[in-house]
Amino acid sequence: MNSSMHGRNRIVEVPRDQFSHLTDDQFQRLQQTSGPDPQALAEDKRLREQPPTGYLSAKQPLHVEFLAQPGQHDTRLSGLVQAFQHHLDYSACDDAYYENRRLIPLVQNWRDGCYLESGMHRKVEYDWHMAYLAREPNQDKAQPAEIEWQLNFYRGHMFPLAVSATLSSTVFTQDSHIQWYIRRLSSSHDAWQPLPAFDMALDAKPVKIDLTPFITAPAEYGFALRAVLQSQNTCAVSWQKTQLFRQSMEQSVSSRGTIEDMGLSICTYLQPDVARHALPALAQQDLPLLNTPRSNGDFTIQLRPTEGSQGTDLEFRAHSAVLGARSGYFRSLLASPMQEAQTHSVALDGISPVQLNQVLHYLYHGEVVDQDTIENYEAWGVLLAIAVRFDIPALVEECEQAIRQELTADTVNAIEQLALDNGATQLQRVCELFVFYHNLNIQEQAVRQQFEMLNRPHTHGPAINFRHGFRRPSPPGQSRLDAA
Repeated sequence: MNSSMHGRNRIVEVPRDQFSHLTDDQFQRLQQTSGPDPQALAEDKRLREQPPTGYLSAKQPLHVEFLAQPGQHDTRLSGLVQAFQHHLDYSACDDAYYENRRLIPLVQNWRDGCYLESGMHRKVEYDWHMAYLAREPNQDKAQPAEIEWQLNFYRGHMFPLAVSATLSSTVFTQDSHIQWYIRRLSSSHDAWQPLPAFDMALDAKPVKIDLTPFITAPAEYGFALRAVLQSQNTCAVSWQKTQLFRQSMEQSVSSRGTIEDMGLSICTYLQPDVARHALPALAQQDLPLLNTPRSNGDFTIQLRPTEGSQGTDLEFRAHSAVLGARSGYFRSLLASPMQEAQTHSVALDGISPVQLNQVLHYLYHGEVVDQDTIENYEAWGVLLAIAVRFDIPALVEECEQAIRQELTADTVNAIEQLALDNGATQLQRVCELFVFYHNLNIQEQAVRQQFEMLNRPHTHGPAINFRHGFRRPSPPGQSRLDAA
């Protein structure tokens, strides 16, 4: 190892209390490698103390990374106010999962990172210096083996927007076969979709597969990947004819000091389940108008008194360039042959002065003022209807996001109806998924408690196989919360 590599991965004292989530055996394995420097240890400790934004296979907490300039990473992220990314890698050589390219393992032991497995084991070929996952040698040769992983970002209220994966798979004989499948978490267990075939020859280069079409329409919080390994060969070593993530023992993360060329690598770009986009940009010559008093505007809005109230019309002014750029209602009005377009004035009713001021302030500054007057989701629903009326998508999203914060088992039905009434599609999708993921979250909490109990230091017990004893909630549309 050269001196620069050694300096980057010098062996350091690893504090035991920072890795209480690892068993004693796993911790000893971590100590035996060239670990990251103290700064990386401190960063890992900081992240583990933060609330998770998701879970790997119901057991391991995940943390996403904020993207400062989303559109530079993927064009599908362009225009989003907030976007995030997540990387998950597995190294057969290190028998460890890594998150977001950090050198400290998220979890060691392949089984502790998968959701379920049947007939699988990790093989190390000491003569060929290779490691991989394969079928159990003692398994019935006629029976397939399988393994499944799940990524669920419901805890962070995030939808995967774009997903790609490298799924290194090796088949040695024509009568051996590996098939990969994918499904949305909320779909039924028989809804697996097969991934397209790709080259699985020994010398084949890893292929990056775009998983986005399988899991993002409609939007979803999580997905599951499954590999099924099978061979018609009946020889004594037929279990070796199908391999996952085959890797040289010389390619350990500790020796290379980088996370790359992993057999399993999943890159996920995410957005909030109620995503917000920035207001449309103004023409360069109109930008100064944003800091000009609205009272100097060239467009007049006559606000008639609300029904049942006493008073006269109120007059509001704004700049037509701002109104037309950021409101579909005013854009259409100004482009029409109607009298209002000629006189640069319009009379409105059905909206209060406070609400109109909120709309105009938002068009100029992109924020909702006087939020203390919006007491609950019903009041936000009123502003949502106004945003729909004036065709201001960014304000619609702002209202959806505020209403989403009040989504509970008691409010889900009313909020779903509110979303339907106003065509708030993002909020509607969140409500559709709420019952399923609410129930799934409760069940997964029990899974984590069981997993933590069986994996405490000095505690011995069988590995958990979640194929048994885990009752899955019904897919969306098949049950309501009050019937669950």
